[in-house]
Amino acid sequence: MPEQIEIDHDLRRQLHAAHKRVAELEARLVAAEATGTSSGLPVLKRAITMVMEAFVGLDGQWLQVPERLCDVLGYSEDELLEGSMFDFTHPDDIGNDERMRRSLLAGETETCEHEKRFIRGDGDVVWIYQNCNLVRDADGKPAYFLSYLIDITERVRTAQALSQSERRYRTLIENAPMSIHEIDLDGRLTAMNAPGQQFLGTQDGGDVVGTRYVDAVAESDRARVVVMFERALAGEPANFEFHAVGDPPRVFAANFMPLRDADGRIHKVMGIARDVTQKKRAEEQRTLMVHELDHRVKNTLATVLALYEQTLSASDSLDNFRDAYTARLRALARTHEALAEESWQGIDIREVVRLTVGPYLEEDGKRLRMEGTDLLLPSRTTTPLGLVLNELATNAAKHGSLSQPGGRIEVSWKLEYERELELNWTERGGPRIESKPDANGFGLRLVHGLVGHELEGVVEMDFDPRGITCCLHVPLLTR
Repeated sequence: MPEQIEIDHDLRRQLHAAHKRVAELEARLVAAEATGTSSGLPVLKRAITMVMEAFVGLDGQWLQVPERLCDVLGYSEDELLEGSMFDFTHPDDIGNDERMRRSLLAGETETCEHEKRFIRGDGDVVWIYQNCNLVRDADGKPAYFLSYLIDITERVRTAQALSQSERRYRTLIENAPMSIHEIDLDGRLTAMNAPGQQFLGTQDGGDVVGTRYVDAVAESDRARVVVMFERALAGEPANFEFHAVGDPPRVFAANFMPLRDADGRIHKVMGIARDVTQKKRAEEQRTLMVHELDHRVKNTLATVLALYEQTLSASDSLDNFRDAYTARLRALARTHEALAEESWQGIDIREVVRLTVGPYLEEDGKRLRMEGTDLLLPSRTTTPLGLVLNELATNAAKHGSLSQPGGRIEVSWKLEYERELELNWTERGGPRIESKPDANGFGLRLVHGLVGHELEGVVEMDFDPRGITCCLHVPLLTR
């Protein structure tokens, strides 16, 4: 480097023009940052850092460096002047520097500008905006390069952080388990994430973007959703639910929020919609279960009370009442326990017969014969039918076929008219029946009451001398 760079009148004029160029560049950078057009970087509303001037030889050797540049690069002045500008440039940017140098020397351009990276003395990377001009001597020959440098490291890092944040935000939007979309003032979709496309039955945005958002709303809900949209246009967020077009029908919980431009004017509406179909179904199921539980509790209490009253009226002693009432409550409990194990969805008719007759049989169960088709009894029918069978089994154990060693019971059933059960209870091998029993005996009153009132059916009793036969005709009730 020469001890002093001699600058004649022409060079001074060129330098003056270069200084003017710096001022223009500063104004351009400020305007670019304000509009977000500076090399695609986001808007950064702050002042430009200090401009540094450096003289560089035609071969890239530093000729003169400002103190500010030494501080930025983390080297002393002597360390910088001992090397070439390329020695401190990031390897990936050297090729671009070389092309710029050749272009200036070839006269292809008067000035070059770009953003590049330097490697600091501590190994860190700094970003520099560089505006390079070729200075010629009095004979018009290239003399050296005059570079104007601006430290833009903070701006670039901020822009990179914003870019990363935007990518994360975009990733969250695209992978959110809900529809996120924008709607213009005319009510047309301008953007929608992938889940939103799936909700509307399409995978590509071309079929959705540009369409009216209300086209995705069921006809019955459109007027109300339009009111919510107009509320958002007026500046007020709106929360609502709607049914979407399609089969099966789906329910969405949605929000409309106004979006404002830089001047504070509402120019779009952001919509968020979450599929709450399963949640709604679960709520409906819980409500149904609560009502059903209430109904069952009331029915159970009514049954317990009826058993109490009928057992009391038919008992001739406290011991007799206690034994009969306890047996009936246990039969009721067994049926309820079996229903609970099946989540109150119904029980196979064979299981109901085993539960009610089984306690009166030996372990091998050979005294009971069952015959009939597979049939799932609804819970509404199971409880009263179980009590009827328990009464018949109790009577058989006390007075009928199960009171004798060789006695047996046959229970058969079939389904008539699709929803009507015919069940036959037949006893054989017990004591001979000489006459029809009293209406208050054999639990007949309870049987007739359960079949007639609870099961809404008909009971026919035949007191054959060989043993009792009971025929039930009951509809399979679901409510």
